[in-house]
Amino acid sequence: MTDFATPGGEARHEGTAGSTRRSLVAVRPVDRTTPLSTAVWATHERQTSASSGSVTTLIRCSLQPFGMEIALLGGTGDIGEGLALRWAADSAHDVLVGSRDPERAAAKATEYATALDERGRDASVEGLGNVEAAQRADVIVTAVPAYHLTDTVESIADELSPDDVLVSPAVGMKRDEDGFHYNRPGVGSVTQLAANAAPDDVPVVGAFHNLAAGRLADLDADLDWDTVVVGDESDAKDTVIELAESIEGLRALDGGPLANAAEIEGLTPLLINVARHNDGLHDLGVRFQ
Repeated sequence: MTDFATPGGEARHEGTAGSTRRSLVAVRPVDRTTPLSTAVWATHERQTSASSGSVTTLIRCSLQPFGMEIALLGGTGDIGEGLALRWAADSAHDVLVGSRDPERAAAKATEYATALDERGRDASVEGLGNVEAAQRADVIVTAVPAYHLTDTVESIADELSPDDVLVSPAVGMKRDEDGFHYNRPGVGSVTQLAANAAPDDVPVVGAFHNLAAGRLADLDADLDWDTVVVGDESDAKDTVIELAESIEGLRALDGGPLANAAEIEGLTPLLINVARHNDGLHDLGVRFQ
């Protein structure tokens, strides 16, 4: 028998009919065998006998898409645009495009929604300031350059809770005449910078480090990439793996604890250098065989 838990304990009442009371509740399996992107909608009926006054409870369940709210802070930039478009196109999740400038976020969200509508995709995309986006979201992705990461996380720290998941795709790089090089921060990785800036009880996950932003944002382009997911909280990591695999053509692999983030981040400048020095190669990604 599967145990179920209701998110927030909320129910939507559909009304009453005579002696039958019906409500609709979104629940998810506690044993986590059902994907996070799927909800179990339970129709709960309480039937009262007119003669005896006895109560009979009936519960009917069915699986339907379960959408989360994903905030992309810096969602007006390159990697933010790609993730916003892909999640909006391929999943049931609501996308919140965040920016320090709410008007810019709203304009970009309209641009993304128009592009999706032209392809026949009915998607939920909304533009907000970073703080409001973080406040509303279940998962917060800091789609900002590494040098803005700490300030961005600190600016929304009061809106984060232990139930949220903070995701960092940022990579620190420097460039010289020889090419691009990983710029490893003193704390070990850019993902660790995000963890240091976040409240201690908020799980931080590193993912989406090696995705080519241009191809990601091109909805006419097929993907065939892996993204390695690192983090210390297994539930948070599972959530991000599920989110990653809701994007068509993207496979998520567990890379272990957050301490392994530097090895993943360091692949990005390598991919850029290989693309620069080999004709016909561009928008490279990683695929493990």
